[in-house]
Amino acid sequence: MRLPRPFACDETLGIVWQEGLGGRPILKERAHATRLPALAAEIGMRLAALHGAGLPLPREMDHASQLAMLGDSLASARESLAPATRATRALFRASH
Repeated sequence: MRLPRPFACDETLGIVWQEGLGGRPILKERAHATRLPALAAEIGMRLAALHGAGLPLPREMDHASQLAMLGDSLASARESLAPATRATRALFRASH
């Protein structure tokens, strides 16, 4: 089971913004709803860990902070995708 990570908080509205996760929510299907009691302990442990993590959340989500987060994300993506990009280019060149 994966849980979304929080990335921002608006204290005036009482909202914690979280990353989106692919897949279907647990309770969207009836079959999964019956599993919820069995999963409750695991969910509780993970939520407790999340609350105790002391994650650094920005106080404001203005344009500048969003651009900074986007820049950090793009830098991480560039680093992790670089080897795959080189391999893909090499395969493309070899096929043409």
